[in-house]
Amino acid sequence: MALVQKEIANSGWRVTYLFDDEKPFTEQDLALEASWEICVAKEAALSKTIQAASDQYESISEEIKALRNLLELIEELSLDARNEADECWQTMLVSEDYSLAGIAEKVATTNKSIDEYHEKLLPLSQKVMALSDILDKLKEQSEEVSHYEIFVKTKKQHSRTHEINSIDVVSFDAAVESSRYYIQYEKEKRTRLYCILNDYVDDSNTLMLETEMVYAVWTEFGKRVEILNKILRQKIRPLGIEDVNLN
Repeated sequence: MALVQKEIANSGWRVTYLFDDEKPFTEQDLALEASWEICVAKEAALSKTIQAASDQYESISEEIKALRNLLELIEELSLDARNEADECWQTMLVSEDYSLAGIAEKVATTNKSIDEYHEKLLPLSQKVMALSDILDKLKEQSEEVSHYEIFVKTKKQHSRTHEINSIDVVSFDAAVESSRYYIQYEKEKRTRLYCILNDYVDDSNTLMLETEMVYAVWTEFGKRVEILNKILRQKIRPLGIEDVNLN
């Protein structure tokens, strides 16, 4: 018996084992080797996919932070406009000396900020949707029947015919065991990256809820402005003053 060293192709790291070159490879040998190569290839593919996603979407965190700052500014501007409308209303109740200029200016400033915010929010939403799809697919792949389970079954079948097989089981087991440390490292790395990317999605969803709340307040304010406009039409339209436009 002459044992010869062989390396598994495309493993991404050095994995070698011994085989008897005086024995032809059996179907069980070929199945065992192929089964382990599939394990290695699938692990490498998963790692490549999530690393690519991390590289592509790592800017999402900063984009969310910038948008949240802008949303907070919109909240302040919205509150300022609402306070101005309240003051105008209180003045109208006791005096004829009032002006729409202050409300109109604050409404225009708020609307401008909302437009700017929405222009930046749309591409972020598209990025997050794409990232969410990638994470969903990765989760589905991880929940599929493990390729390791298939490998273990193949290995058991191989051991039943070890006497005629060319592959040396002891060296092959040693190669597989040494590979597990690397694969475990890759799995832990993928888990960390997955959690980080999933946090981006969760944070984006939170931002969307915050946005809906701010928009809802502004839309409700629009109803108040319309009531104010109706009253003002009766009182000051003869003076040539235009309505306040919330849109």
